[in-house]
Amino acid sequence: MHSVNGERLRIRENFATELAAIARKHELEAKALQGENVREALRATILTAHQLGEAESAWQLASALGHGEGALVRAVASLPAHDKDMSAASVRMDEAVAEFRQWLASSEAGMKLRPRTRENLRARASRLLLTLGRMLVSEVSADDLEKWLLSMNLAARSRQNYRLVASRLFSWCAERPRRWCSSNPVKDVHVTQPRPSEPVVLLPVQCKTLLRAAQEHRGGIVVPFLVIALYGGLRRSEIERLRHDQINLVDREIRIEASQSKTGRSRVIAMEPALAAWLEWCGARGLINYHPRRKDVEAVREAAGLSTWSANALRHTAISVKARTCKSFVDTSEWAGNSEPVIRKHYWGRMTSSDAASILAIAP
Repeated sequence: MHSVNGERLRIRENFATELAAIARKHELEAKALQGENVREALRATILTAHQLGEAESAWQLASALGHGEGALVRAVASLPAHDKDMSAASVRMDEAVAEFRQWLASSEAGMKLRPRTRENLRARASRLLLTLGRMLVSEVSADDLEKWLLSMNLAARSRQNYRLVASRLFSWCAERPRRWCSSNPVKDVHVTQPRPSEPVVLLPVQCKTLLRAAQEHRGGIVVPFLVIALYGGLRRSEIERLRHDQINLVDREIRIEASQSKTGRSRVIAMEPALAAWLEWCGARGLINYHPRRKDVEAVREAAGLSTWSANALRHTAISVKARTCKSFVDTSEWAGNSEPVIRKHYWGRMTSSDAASILAIAP
């Protein structure tokens, strides 16, 4: 109800929320009490103090430009529609990580990344939310990131890996069209570099024990993966992308495509007689799956007493055997997909002739 010149009027208006309706009711009551001619009347509002100040500044600017009532409504109506304000001044880290994970999962550029790379970026980026989730992307500093890395109490190599993931995330945030931060703060984050470690090479007795344990586990399901790594020297990521039609037992070779290789170059791996024998053993039993579950691999390692071995021990062993038997930096590097300096520095002379012969002599 509203009173004008002593007469009570009923005013009917619609509002989106109850709060807005109550605010309007109070405004009308204030007008009725103070009179229509009072210029500076007390009015209820649903705006916050900051929003009210912004509205007043906008009106002053509109007036200075010669615009009258309705100018603000028209100006706001002309703005493009957005589901969420994702301007640089408003994007929090939790929002940025959620958008980044969505980009990894559905964008054309994100889908070009290897599955393990996408999963690594997705999982490690989420760890940022533990301490930085409510901060604005534009406000995160190198000091904040260094404190985050130290808070996880990681080994030097793991800390370096998390730094690389954070760098990729902030670079993505700084790219167009996002521009959520002006630069990548990770460039000023310094972490202790991990000490280079020597390749772990298995002894002949360890290789034999491992393969026998694999033969006994679930009908030999892990054997194809192990023998391709031990005698073919493939990286785990390359084996995970390997198809059965890339294994040519007639010509005794395995072809790795450029898209499957870490270096982005294709290569043909000549099979050692031992690898051909083991793959024929697998083929006779229908074992053509080269992507076993990790828990099956771990179970075989545990049964062989090798639960603490390096993840790349089989590849390191294969390259060391190849370097000893072919005695050529060039041939070994082409076969393994490494550079000649890497072969010379890490694998040359690491395996004795006797141990290399013993490993190649292990039969199914």
